[in-house]
This record gives sequence, C-alpha cells and structure tokens, in this order.
Amino acid sequence: MDKNKIIEQTIHLAQKKGWEKTSVREISKEIGYSTIKIYSDFGGKDGLLKEIQRKGFKGLKEVYLTSIDKGTDAADQLIKLTIGHYRFARNNPQLYELMFSLNGAVSSFPDTELLKNTGTPVRNLLLQIDGELLKYRFYHWWSIAHGFFSITMNNPLMKSQECEKLLGEIVKDFTGENK
Repeated sequence: MDKNKIIEQTIHLAQKKGWEKTSVREISKEIGYSTIKIYSDFGGKDGLLKEIQRKGFKGLKEVYLTSIDKGTDAADQLIKLTIGHYRFARNNPQLYELMFSLNGAVSSFPDTELLKNTGTPVRNLLLQIDGELLKYRFYHWWSIAHGFFSITMNNPLMKSQECEKLLGEIVKDFTGENK
C-alpha cells in the first residue's frame, strides 16, 4: 500500500472516530498492515499527521492558483480565491480539520514554511490590492476565510451557493469593492 492510500484511510478513520481517538494500531488495522508500516513510512502518528497536512496544504495552494483568473483585477481574483478556499474546506472537512489541528489534532501544528508557502498567492493579491502588504491584512483575510467556514460548516440552514454569495460580498467589503 502506498503512502497516499494510507493517508486516505487515516483521514477516513479520523472522520469516524476523531483524530484524538485514532491510534496507530487502529490505523494499521484499517489499512491491513502492521504498525511497523506506519512507523517506517511516517515515524508514527505525528509524522503521519504532518504528511496529511503537507498533502492538504499542497492541494489548497493548487486551489488558490487555479482560482485566480488573470483576466480580472486583483480584488475579483481574491474573491474567487477565497471562495475556492471555502469550497476546499467544505468538500474536505476532515482533511481541513487535520490541516489546521482542529478538534483534537493538536499534536502537530503545521510547519511555518508550509503555511507561508501556501499563503503566497493570497499575499501577492493583497499586495496588488493595497500596494503595500501590511501583515495584519493577511490575518484579516485569514479570519474571513477560515472563520466563515468555521461558522457555516455545521449550519444546515445555509446552502453552499448562499454561503459563497455571502462570502463574496464579505470579501468585496474587505477589498473596498462595495463602496
């Protein structure tokens, strides 16, 4: 079994039980291999979580890059990128939780360089919008993107399309497009 299959099975198991209650022994039982496979490939549960996070952030950055439409202005690109972030999180909720060490996956916070690399497309757009990237602007954007998903993820009353429209309006306010 290759590493990607182990990662997929681990995410599935963590979704059923929660990361905190998922052990290396249970993961090995789920994949049909001994615990030695997990320790040799990942170094243990923390190493496996770091690999899940790396895979997730790589996927999220790909979403960022493919969401950007070079034919539009930076503010419109940021809206599309932010909606792409929301869709990624909504379509991969367990992976998203593991990426950001939410709900009990506290043993391993993502690597700083990994986070910085993933956020580069966002920072580049913010720089184009503001002319000067102020550190707090990235954190402000992050609060919108991550916070919006956190608020809406378990709200059965809000449909995905409604959420995306609302998120687009919030980002327009953030960029000054709604003035």
